[in-house]
Amino acid sequence: MAFIHDEIVIEVPEGSDYRSRRDGLMEVMKSCMQQVVPDVKIGVHCNGVMKHWSKEVENQYEDDDAENGQIIPVY
Repeated sequence: MAFIHDEIVIEVPEGSDYRSRRDGLMEVMKSCMQQVVPDVKIGVHCNGVMKHWSKEVENQYEDDDAENGQIIPVY
């Protein structure tokens, strides 16, 4: 039996490489779910990296570069 959750909250040390932590977690979520439902396309979205959880926050990036900029934690 598999459960699908719409939210996951994790803690990482302040000053971490947030992008790689986020990307790694998203890959684990997709690959593990793909094993359970191999014929279903799996999508994962990260709302943001933040000090205090909020459903309203979206990621912010250095130099406003979502492709290459480091993620800036929202306070």
